[in-house]
Amino acid sequence: PNRKNPGRPDEVIINRLKLNKDQVLQFENLKNEHRKQTEDLQFASKKLHDEYFGLLKSETPDTLKASQILNELGKNQQQLDKITFEHFQKIKNICDKDQKQLFNTFIDEIAGSFKPPVPKK
Repeated sequence: PNRKNPGRPDEVIINRLKLNKDQVLQFENLKNEHRKQTEDLQFASKKLHDEYFGLLKSETPDTLKASQILNELGKNQQQLDKITFEHFQKIKNICDKDQKQLFNTFIDEIAGSFKPPVPKK
């Protein structure tokens, strides 16, 4: 497999777990459910980031407000991570015994595919 461009996360999961047609349908439902659960949180995080960095426009940024926004960003990230963890649990639950071994072998890679790219030096 091409590690630099492994494909979309959903394709990686389907291919690496060797999901059958029924499992792919279940996975598609799980994927759509996950997307719905995370969209609002991601939008809220973007707004919070904009508000947080917008504080820099002031001569004396409100440090209390900055702290409150950072706290909210942390809560959002925690919720996103929890939802994603539960999503992976559900994916593992649709797998048979052999597929669960495959899942365990590359869970770090799967989870890593959802992280932002590492900045180039």
